[in-house]
Amino acid sequence: SRPRGEKLADSGRGMLPASQSQSIQETVELKRQGNEVSTSGVLGDKEVSCLIDTGAITAVKEQVVIDSGLPYEREIRAYGLADTAATTQSIGVVSTGLMIGGTTYKTRLRIFPNLSHDVYLGFDFLMKNGFNLQRVGEDRGS
Repeated sequence: SRPRGEKLADSGRGMLPASQSQSIQETVELKRQGNEVSTSGVLGDKEVSCLIDTGAITAVKEQVVIDSGLPYEREIRAYGLADTAATTQSIGVVSTGLMIGGTTYKTRLRIFPNLSHDVYLGFDFLMKNGFNLQRVGEDRGS
């Protein structure tokens, strides 16, 4: 386990602590499909797909919260989302731990219906937790 907030780098095989970029000890597998980069995580006791999106706020799909039984606060706010045609409303927020690659990060996620991924890891989450996304290695393929 790495210290909380340690920088991560993309080795081409996944994210890893930047201090270990030469000798891989713990990695997080990144999946690339088109222009999207995602990883897996665990929210509550449910495995979730996490889209890494620096232009998004940190958010979770409503059905994931319902399925996991996590308590949440009802709070309605309007937001514009890239994967929807118009403005949509956040129906609440959930404060919980999100496990990625063996490390649990305390986070606050806005709840939205009809997201294309279970969880969006926005710029706020990445910066708060010290993520540093860099490509490492020779493979530059799609």
